[in-house]
Amino acid sequence: AAFTNGDADNLMVGRNGIFYVRKGQDWDATIVRIIEHPISVRQAFWYPYKRIGKMIGEQIEKMASAREKSVQDQAASGIADASQKAEAGKPPTPPFDVGKFAGIFAAIGLAIGAIGTAIASVLTGFLSLVWWQMPLAILGLILLISGPSVLIAFLKLRKRNLAPLLDGNGWAVNTRAIINIPFGTSLTHMATLPAGAQRSLVDPYAEKKSPWKTYLFILVLLGSIAYLLHSGHLNQGTIDELRKRFSSNKAEVTQEASGTQETSPTSTPPQTETLPDNSRTETNNTPQSAPIESKSESAAPSGPASIAPAPKPSVTP
Repeated sequence: AAFTNGDADNLMVGRNGIFYVRKGQDWDATIVRIIEHPISVRQAFWYPYKRIGKMIGEQIEKMASAREKSVQDQAASGIADASQKAEAGKPPTPPFDVGKFAGIFAAIGLAIGAIGTAIASVLTGFLSLVWWQMPLAILGLILLISGPSVLIAFLKLRKRNLAPLLDGNGWAVNTRAIINIPFGTSLTHMATLPAGAQRSLVDPYAEKKSPWKTYLFILVLLGSIAYLLHSGHLNQGTIDELRKRFSSNKAEVTQEASGTQETSPTSTPPQTETLPDNSRTETNNTPQSAPIESKSESAAPSGPASIAPAPKPSVTP
């Protein structure tokens, strides 16, 4: 059988399953062998991260098993030699070697310091980028990790051949039955819930998750602060400058807020413009000056009036 869609995380040798054919028949199936090939582009994108996680888990298991075996061997040898040491007498206790333990702690400190320095340098370089360069850097890192796997999977998915599977099932096929990506997607369907069914993900007996993400974040933060303090990028002058800048920004924000309150329109009753009393007297006195002047002009000739006698008419005979 060929899986041409989904992922192969839960496939393992010896697992049972049900194989459905297009005629509606079902067959009991058991996985006896797995040949790993790319299944889909989506599976190839996440495959490097899963492989790294699997490799780390295997290394941890090997280290734990080796440590457990060494402890068991030491315990067995100690029990075997206990009787011989008891018969021979208790040897003198060796003196405490201070230099040995100091060297061990120094090596551990150097390793932790190197890891913290590397993480701090990466974070410092990332934070020194412009805001629009940060998503591009993350995208470039993802492409650097998943790009080769996706490219190889895309090339292999275009060359899949169905003829060997048909030959193994008893068919005599003398052609290259190439399976492209759309055709392979149609051959294997992803399982879906029936209509009206719901999936409950609540586990009342689930173990409580340890906040390892919080611890990791705190460790990275402390390492970054230690690196900045050690390299001289973070000192008392830098803290004072940041404090002054923060206080100045706060003062500007407060000043802008007060300015907006002063310029905001308030509902005040309509006011009528009133003139002072002096202007009222001037306006009241101004129209009265004209008739006074006209009266004075009409009453200007105040001297004695001279009356001339009218001429008498001349009478002719």
